[in-house]
Amino acid sequence: SIGGDVTNQSFQDPISHQNSESEENDQQQQARQNKPSNSISARRCGFCHTIQPIRSKHCVDCKRCIRRWDHHCPWVANCIGERNHRFFWAFLLIESVLIIWTIRITW
Repeated sequence: SIGGDVTNQSFQDPISHQNSESEENDQQQQARQNKPSNSISARRCGFCHTIQPIRSKHCVDCKRCIRRWDHHCPWVANCIGERNHRFFWAFLLIESVLIIWTIRITW
């Protein structure tokens, strides 16, 4: 149902990345050791100052870093990220079917 997809998509956390102290300590110890030149170094977010995993981005609207950030959707008032991407596609599919159905019955 449309209501279920919108509810799932709107309230599903797109996975914001929050660092625990143990993760930061591990990463600091790893940084102190001599790493090979081909390793990927972690980057910090300029806004929330957490270590960002690969393919994450800070959303200014949500004020947090989102893993596999796609975009911030104002229609559902949430970021589209790792966990709710499939619900967003289901929402788009259902909305498209409803638009086509509405045009069909009105003509």
